[in-house]
Amino acid sequence: MSLPKHYSPNFLMCRSYGVWAFLCLPFIGSITSCNQKKSETAGYSDSFKPVFKKVSVLFGTNRLDEGLRYLDSSMNRINKPTIADKFRTYAFHYVYWQKAQHDTKKGLLYADSMLTLAKHSMVNDRRYIPNFVEANFAVGDAYFSRQQFDAAYQHYFQGYVAGKNNLNSGALAEYNYRMGMIMYKMGNYQLATGYFKKSYGLHDDLKDKFTVFYNKQELLDNIALSFKHNNQPDSAILYFDKTLKYLDQYGPQFTDRLKMIDIARGVVYGNKAEVLILQSNYTKAEHLLKKSITINLKKGYDNNDAELAEIKLAQLYYDYKENNALISLLNTMRPQLDSVKNEDADANWNRLMSKYYIRKNDLPKALNYLQTYNTLKDSNAKKVSLLRESDINKQLDNYEKELQIEQLSSNNKYQKIFLFVITVVSLMTLLIILLIYRNWKRSKNDVLKVNLLNQQINEQNLVLEKALKEIKDNSQEKDRILRAVAHDLRNPIGGIASLSAMMIEYEYTDEQKELINLV
Repeated sequence: MSLPKHYSPNFLMCRSYGVWAFLCLPFIGSITSCNQKKSETAGYSDSFKPVFKKVSVLFGTNRLDEGLRYLDSSMNRINKPTIADKFRTYAFHYVYWQKAQHDTKKGLLYADSMLTLAKHSMVNDRRYIPNFVEANFAVGDAYFSRQQFDAAYQHYFQGYVAGKNNLNSGALAEYNYRMGMIMYKMGNYQLATGYFKKSYGLHDDLKDKFTVFYNKQELLDNIALSFKHNNQPDSAILYFDKTLKYLDQYGPQFTDRLKMIDIARGVVYGNKAEVLILQSNYTKAEHLLKKSITINLKKGYDNNDAELAEIKLAQLYYDYKENNALISLLNTMRPQLDSVKNEDADANWNRLMSKYYIRKNDLPKALNYLQTYNTLKDSNAKKVSLLRESDINKQLDNYEKELQIEQLSSNNKYQKIFLFVITVVSLMTLLIILLIYRNWKRSKNDVLKVNLLNQQINEQNLVLEKALKEIKDNSQEKDRILRAVAHDLRNPIGGIASLSAMMIEYEYTDEQKELINLV
């Protein structure tokens, strides 16, 4: 959530310190689930799932040291951890060092380990693309905290492209959130409002999923802050009230996260009080600031935000010339600032101490505090100046152009392959056509030959049929002649046969009888 106009935060921290530890682990909650609607423990081994659940609870209740010790000892007992097990272990370590301990060097080390593992696993299994997105955002955040803005923007852009290409709305929501925060820090509040609203719309409407619920209430608060800085107090109050209503409506279901919901409510009270001050509603503003301080000054709550709310209240006391209340509050704050480091609150504490002693005409003390304030202010101003000089829009345009060039190069490669395939297919098609034409031509000649042979056969058949007919006619004529001859010869031959039979009875020589028998 963010800070009053006097402050210039170190990091992309509309999200408060107390909630970063929980919300930064699960990009799980936003990147992997916004599109896929699958279990948070997808890809984890059976041995790791209970470990993940317990560590999430420990981190979520700000028991990070205990959570990390339990995680490391548990991982040593898991024989064959999956890629998802290893990746989430790195992610927990990243959150611990980057967000809780503010050790950006170790944070970057673990973020790089996440990215290396994500790249390796993504080659073999596209399901791990959300890990690649998450790792890029983690590396980007680590670089951003080290003020290496160009490197941060490059990784943000890579995460955005991977999310966009895989239609991962959670990744796009996280990207737009970061762009909104960068615009906010640069003072481009209208652009920041647009990015925050877009991020809010890209989040799933899963009000029973805590990470989604918490991110969405934060985005509502960020939109309100952007309206406040853009001199639109009525719109700011509207969105602060929407945030509180959202927390009251959907928060009670998360019985194990009521502390974090209370932290968020305290942050919103402090932010809303700023707008009420601008509207001269000082009594209500003071009431909300005290409520905010009461909530987040507790141990394990968002002490950083409580200190910022105390600075706002001290400024209010100064403006009302309530000097006793002012110095009492500032003296109470000093041990807090020594215990919980907060450069922005510390800078403004010195500024208000200087003004108090100027009012008391104690110029040496006032000068001492003013010098400390200027030193801290210059340090914070330098960070903002570096951020503004980074020109994110130009960097993103360059990355977009590089991506387009890479895509064109890739497209040319694919076009060459496509052209080669088309050429081969065309040649094969031409060859097939030629073969078909040749076969067709051969078939045509064969058909002609067959037709000619058929014609010759038909002609020969006609000749044969004619010959057969003539033979048949001749056969019939022969039969007729034979019948006529047989009829004409039957009587003479019968007479000869009778005569010969009579003659055989007479006495003739054997030779004569033989001849008669022959007759």
